[in-house]
Amino acid sequence: MIPPYTIAVLNFNGMGKIGPTLEALAKISDEGCHVMVLDNGSTDGSPDWVRANYPELPVHVTADDGNLPRVRNYALQHAPTRYMMLCDNDLVLDPACPARLLAAMQSRPDVLACTPRMVYVEEPEIIHNDVGRVHFLAVSGRSERGRTVREVPPSDAPVPTVPGGIAMIDRELAARIGRFDDVYPFGWGCDAELYVRGSIAGLHSLHLSSALTYHPVPAHGFARAEGQIHNRYRFILTMYSGRALLLLAPPLLLFEAALVVLFAFKGLTGTQARSIARIWRGRAGGFSGGGPLSSGPVAWIGGLGNALLRGYWGLVRRLL
Repeated sequence: MIPPYTIAVLNFNGMGKIGPTLEALAKISDEGCHVMVLDNGSTDGSPDWVRANYPELPVHVTADDGNLPRVRNYALQHAPTRYMMLCDNDLVLDPACPARLLAAMQSRPDVLACTPRMVYVEEPEIIHNDVGRVHFLAVSGRSERGRTVREVPPSDAPVPTVPGGIAMIDRELAARIGRFDDVYPFGWGCDAELYVRGSIAGLHSLHLSSALTYHPVPAHGFARAEGQIHNRYRFILTMYSGRALLLLAPPLLLFEAALVVLFAFKGLTGTQARSIARIWRGRAGGFSGGGPLSSGPVAWIGGLGNALLRGYWGLVRRLL
């Protein structure tokens, strides 16, 4: 029997998309399933729409500052159950998804989180996101994005992962390690950093590809570039020891030089400079797979470079 759990729907101006999300959640028949909506300062009337059409759902107005980690922390602090699933306002959950995630979490001790497979709403045979990984250069590892379900069949066997923003979380374990770091702006790493800290603390995060969610085909672009770049630098400076930085300096410096050239070519030099300035001011990378920097010659060069980096990692990992 699965324990009670909460699904926290994070909403910002979701008038055109939150309807299918809540409609799918209404089909979940698990006893002990709670749903709450967290609104981050919407101006399109979507909170009032939710109240009118789903009066049984509590709507929490959390803030209007666009700080996504802070909204996630609000959910972690106010959910009425130990287990809580983060859900974006454009995500459609299969009714069996939460129960499957909870069953996987109970398969071993000290599981911080468990993630589902995401496929596209428009093309459900194409994978949007799967197992998460973080490269030692602090960029996203391969997530199977763009591959077909036939190529990567679903499995009931949970595997280790570094989760993203959609995950079932053990709130007690998350509180033990300080929840999300709200200095990270929206972008790469603003979710993964929690799970990496959890791994360092001896906790586990799992992925279950037989648990399904459906996500719209994303529009790629550079809207999140400043957050992406800033977060990668913050991740390196807070997660890596001095010894690790010293041993990884050769490939890190080469990669940074390549990024300087690439950002100049893409017109992002100013964005990179602003991101670095935020680090130095103390305010609080790489780009996720499938984005605008991961096709054509960039992808070919990246594949060759990654083979060399794997070899280098094999040499130094025993010294870390």
